[in-house]
Amino acid sequence: MYRRYRVEHFQNQQLLPSAFKFPRQSFNREKYSTPEDVLHSDCCDGKKLQDGWGVLECSSTNLPTPIDGQDGRTFQFETVHKPLECCHAHTELCCKAGGEFVDEPSPKVKEIFRVRLALRMTVCIYASK
Repeated sequence: MYRRYRVEHFQNQQLLPSAFKFPRQSFNREKYSTPEDVLHSDCCDGKKLQDGWGVLECSSTNLPTPIDGQDGRTFQFETVHKPLECCHAHTELCCKAGGEFVDEPSPKVKEIFRVRLALRMTVCIYASK
């Protein structure tokens, strides 16, 4: 799966966990996309991106899941294919606990997930400055 990033999402050559937001982070599914598609206006709500964007990749089988919450629940993260009219590859990264979607897991679960995901993402198109 592919995701856009900005130059400022990196510090000391390390992807910052804050590059990932909740809920339901947006990705392009690799099966239906190329890295370049992530930067195309069709997959950017019709907007032409300015300089400073690049593309990250990670396999959906390499997501940092499950994560145990402090409340005793186990949180699973999975991709859900949610095609858009102009971007068939659009996919959302969703969180579940007990089989139910959870938009806002605890701050600690979000932090752990973001840190682990940042470590698993690799750059496939470097952002221009």
